[in-house]
Amino acid sequence: MGDPLFVGELKKTVGDVTGVVNVVDLRVFGKTEGEYSMAEVSQGYVSEETKEIQQSDSTIYMKNNQIYQIRFPKKDIKVRIKTLSSTTF
Repeated sequence: MGDPLFVGELKKTVGDVTGVVNVVDLRVFGKTEGEYSMAEVSQGYVSEETKEIQQSDSTIYMKNNQIYQIRFPKKDIKVRIKTLSSTTF
């Protein structure tokens, strides 16, 4: 409880997945409606509309009584891929 989320560690975990060559961008969003907690983060948002959390030196800080979780991995994790055949130089 209250431990910060180090985005660099999360990038490393994603980068260790077989087939992933490079993690270019990783964004974290604070979902707060429906089946999610109504608790708000203590850091600001990049966008109030999307609830993308503003990172501070690739870190997201928790309140003392907070812990972040990926509640529904199949729904909450989204990946955008790019292949060499679709990339223009």
